[in-house]
Amino acid sequence: MSEAVVHRLEFTGMTCGSCERIMERIAERNGARVNEIDADSGLVSLTCAPEKLSPILEEFARNGFRKKGSVEEPRGNPRRVLDYLGALVSAAEHVQAESILFNYSLAGLMASTLALLVSYFLFFNGVPDVLAYFPFWVLAVLTSVSSVYSYYNAKCYSNGISCTNGMMVGMIMGMIPGFMAGAIAGATNGMFVGSLAGMALGIILGVKAGKTCGIMGAMEGAMAGLMAGIMGAMTSVMMLNDHLVAFLFILFALCGALLLGMSYLLHREEGQRDQTHVSVGLPRFALLCVGLSLLLVVLMVYGPKGPLTFI
Repeated sequence: MSEAVVHRLEFTGMTCGSCERIMERIAERNGARVNEIDADSGLVSLTCAPEKLSPILEEFARNGFRKKGSVEEPRGNPRRVLDYLGALVSAAEHVQAESILFNYSLAGLMASTLALLVSYFLFFNGVPDVLAYFPFWVLAVLTSVSSVYSYYNAKCYSNGISCTNGMMVGMIMGMIPGFMAGAIAGATNGMFVGSLAGMALGIILGVKAGKTCGIMGAMEGAMAGLMAGIMGAMTSVMMLNDHLVAFLFILFALCGALLLGMSYLLHREEGQRDQTHVSVGLPRFALLCVGLSLLLVVLMVYGPKGPLTFI
């Protein structure tokens, strides 16, 4: 290996101290030492062997930091998100942890669907108006799989995550799953049961995901879950006679996009994670998806009904 030398470079895309920390982690992970870094001027001084500079610049570029004069896409360009999604589907090396969890999610989706079909023929086919539940059962499966994926995705980054990002993760994990659970239970069971279901899921996931940055993150997750559970149930009850099912499918698509946005945020802000950071195996992941789906379905079918429900 060649002798280490100092490289003084200028970059665009650096805007704050968080950018500086991201670049420092990338450099150190690739065997370089950061001598100087300044987000205001875009100046970065590195000490490393010449052959190590190219992979460092490539990872900088993937995170939105362009060497001045290069033609890489700038930060904030929507194409970068599309590139991330493409890397996720194609199981690219730099999104190894996310790709593993994505494949787990496909298995969890199939396992949950199969479990609900078997449960329908064994237990639910005699329930009055049972066919009316099917759209909400589909949404229950989507809620379960996306919640389990997002929780374990966040867990990959639990060690060393910044306080700001940790609080954001706690808020997202409390709000989105809580809102989704509250909305489907609110539609089939009413405001009371829907609010309790949404708050329970949102608070549990929000606290577990947010506590990685301390009590502030845990409280952020708990408050988000509390509010989202109530708002999800309220939304469904208010729209019972106004294209509720179509609206919920549109809404859940947007919720899924936000959870994927959290995945992208973690990858961009906190760096790459490989398979060693995935703390769950496929059997447990699929079992959690199936269990949460069945729990929501049983609640919808056999839980107490309020005065205002879709079914």
